[in-house]
Amino acid sequence: MESKKKYAIIVFSIIFVCGLLLIMYSENLGEYFSRHYHHHGGWSVYRPDVIIKSVPYMVVGSIISLVSGFGLVLSILRK
Repeated sequence: MESKKKYAIIVFSIIFVCGLLLIMYSENLGEYFSRHYHHHGGWSVYRPDVIIKSVPYMVVGSIISLVSGFGLVLSILRK
């Protein structure tokens, strides 16, 4: 039983860190997906569009971190 608890703590910790990384790098992901190519000037990025496109990554990362953090706390407190 202890090995299952140890593995659960490890898995929840990894998922929690991945959610935090997704939140931290959401602006970079939003910038990547909001680039526009112009034939005369190359790639351009419109900053408000980057912010709008990064919000879903922040929301998904926060939900992942919240759920895995809750699971981590429950698995630590459970006997």
